Amino acid sequence: MINTKADFVLGVPAFIEQWARDAEKVAHMKKMRGVIYGGSQLSKEVGDRLAAQGVNLHTCYGATEVGVMNVYLPKCGGDWDYFRFSELYRPVLLPFPDGQYELIITSHEIHTPSVINTKVGGRDGYNTNDLLVPHPTKPDMWKILGRADDQIMLSNGEKTNPGPLENILCQDPHIHSTIMFGRGRFQNGVLIDPKKEFAFDPKDTTRLQQFRNMIWPTVERMNEYAPQHSRLFKEMILVSSPDKPFVYTAKNTPRRQVIIAEYDKEIDALYDAVEQTSQRDVSGPPSWEHADVLEFVRKAVTNVMGHTVADDADIFQYGCDSLQATWIRNAVLRALRDSVPETAKRMPVNFVFEAPSIAGIAGSVCTAVGSSSGLQADDSSKAEELRRMVYKYTAQFPARPSSLRPHEGKDVVLVTGTTGGFGCDILAHLLQNETVARVYAVNRPGEDVLGRQTKTFMERGHDVGLLVAPKFRLVEGDLSVPGAHIEPALFNEIRNTVTHIIHNAWRVDFTLALVSFESNIRATRNLVDLALSSPSLAPPRLLFMSSIGILQNPTFSGPAPEEPLDDPAIAIRSGYPESKWVAERVLLAAGQQTELQPIIVRLGGVCGDRTGHWNEKEYIPSLIKSALFLQCLPDAPGDVSWLPAYRASKALTEMRNSPYSILHLVHPNPVPWSSIIKMIAEDLSVPVVPYEEWLSALKNSLQEGLEVEQMQENPALRLLDFYGTVVIDEDKEPLGSLDCRRKRRWKLHRL
Repeated sequence: MINTKADFVLGVPAFIEQWARDAEKVAHMKKMRGVIYGGSQLSKEVGDRLAAQGVNLHTCYGATEVGVMNVYLPKCGGDWDYFRFSELYRPVLLPFPDGQYELIITSHEIHTPSVINTKVGGRDGYNTNDLLVPHPTKPDMWKILGRADDQIMLSNGEKTNPGPLENILCQDPHIHSTIMFGRGRFQNGVLIDPKKEFAFDPKDTTRLQQFRNMIWPTVERMNEYAPQHSRLFKEMILVSSPDKPFVYTAKNTPRRQVIIAEYDKEIDALYDAVEQTSQRDVSGPPSWEHADVLEFVRKAVTNVMGHTVADDADIFQYGCDSLQATWIRNAVLRALRDSVPETAKRMPVNFVFEAPSIAGIAGSVCTAVGSSSGLQADDSSKAEELRRMVYKYTAQFPARPSSLRPHEGKDVVLVTGTTGGFGCDILAHLLQNETVARVYAVNRPGEDVLGRQTKTFMERGHDVGLLVAPKFRLVEGDLSVPGAHIEPALFNEIRNTVTHIIHNAWRVDFTLALVSFESNIRATRNLVDLALSSPSLAPPRLLFMSSIGILQNPTFSGPAPEEPLDDPAIAIRSGYPESKWVAERVLLAAGQQTELQPIIVRLGGVCGDRTGHWNEKEYIPSLIKSALFLQCLPDAPGDVSWLPAYRASKALTEMRNSPYSILHLVHPNPVPWSSIIKMIAEDLSVPVVPYEEWLSALKNSLQEGLEVEQMQENPALRLLDFYGTVVIDEDKEPLGSLDCRRKRRWKLHRL
């Protein structure tokens, strides 16, 4: 392609997806007049990325029986995956379920398909069996969705369109191709053909488990877009056998039905194994009231784990693994399907992981069923749960070492969670700070942590040369366990030299219960113990990044005080703010009972990075992008106090020596939401409507069967549950918390 200096290139998507990984080839494609693909679907993610970089992408849609059907080489822009029919053709689009259309090409005076297999309106025609969807705003443009005979209908009537999901999976560097299956079954599975260098015999269960773990991040990314009933579980992943290689077409696409027939026995065995884990010896509850559900879940968990655990204990802390979690899930779903099948459809796909305790699982079930007794604990019992968690992690703080020495020299900082956006900004500021001699960046172990750190640095506009500076040390460790699984010599080096700890790492998920954040709270306590074990005269300052989100139920009026919040009721809503409140109380207790001087920074809303980019997966960018599909934006009362992330992160690093124990880091001069949203709406030529009207439009835009494509294009749909829980209140920041402007304003003008 490069050597020929061609103006256009035509290839199958697999080639283009491979070229997209090579910066040199992407740069060359940008100079070309067009990059044309056909034969199958190009990954939405890859196509969007190339189009955004200026590559002129064109789809070529045709069939042997009728020829090329689209207008060739149109100007597509952001609509690269849509096409217009050529005037040569007389297409008939028959309505198909879920807003899709089945394409038939009919005969007329100047064109006759080479194969006739149907009649429409008295005219001969060729049924392509292809499913198309119309452009949301351009009625003459269409997108190929998949094949009518590829649709997977589960036993509960739910349908899965496998094409877009398989495309996401095929972006994994270990995967050559995938085939989803599940027709007539209770859930989907996938058969994966690894790339040659990763091929193995799937009878080797150890290798199979390793491969599943290796590709799991990609499966999780696919699950983010998949409708709930189409999501995959790790145990539903089959891998092709070298004895049964995939059969491919001339276009290098797998022959779906042939392959599924070839692996029929393996697929049956997989479903049989999963069905056996449904624990039919554990009877469903006699009713769906709380007490009966709790007893049923208790029996199911005990039966799987082989021993009893407390109702409020995290089952994963007592030996439960992902396979056992799947068995527990299947037992619950089996009971629901036998009694209240509609509720089984509503259960979150990962409900065992989201509420990993007997009480939590029972709560999820009762909430879904809608029991009259409910499962949501009342505020008093929830508050007691938070107090118990505080008590658990404030017991027996360690004594200081008997021999202490003064610290001499510059600061040595340990910072957690630096591969994420805000943590990356913190790290960049520390590495540029001349008063800091060394930075230990601690992140959870994983594949190529340095590569992830470098990638985030580049994406956020930082100098990657800072990562090779002598003062930088990347450390992989699990802070939720004593010693963090860090090599002992390095751990001692950190303990003996660190003067400041900035604890930024925290799980961000507003759907999980408090128990799911216990490892984060335990990590906070372990950092307290690390600081107290320092041989320095004064223990390291420990700065904890809390959130103004803990102010869920304020009992005061006016700006929120920068003070301890004694009553747990203020944070009760979901596990995230509750866990931050617990961590604050642990640190405050340590400050009262030991020499530790903690600093709690309640961070407000931050926006974008220094290049101006704001991750569209976050709720504000997603809301704004929704205007392209809903043709409106929501108004709401109240002010917004967003801070640019780069400046906020610098302010936070400067707070590490604050004389105050609690600080609020928010913009000192909020502006009305309406003034911002009206300006954006004017630029996008859409009206501003009441929030409830916008939310209704968002809900109504979701079409069953098209969830994957719609969520990829309109990320606001992925946050539909969040937008639905927003309470519009003029005393609160729109889609956020209450007024948190501080009495002590940090000197933001110096940033």
